[in-house]
Amino acid sequence: MAETRGDVFTTLMLGALTNTDRIVDLQTLAMGILGIKDDKGNPIMSEMELNNPFQFLVLNQLAALFRSQLQDVHDIFAKRANY
Repeated sequence: MAETRGDVFTTLMLGALTNTDRIVDLQTLAMGILGIKDDKGNPIMSEMELNNPFQFLVLNQLAALFRSQLQDVHDIFAKRANY
């Protein structure tokens, strides 16, 4: 059964939100398209990511921004709790 656009979006979004150690930028995209592999010999990008490069990049950028903002909110509440 073929994946729907919703399936692709969900998979890419969950990956962006859960892979907190992964930095995704234009360099990552270029390396993935060129077929460069990581230190363990694995492709930089999955087939789904390669087939949806714009969504992959944008969702990862939005997820990084969301995590950053969430950390800022956490820090504010943590400071207030210490007073």
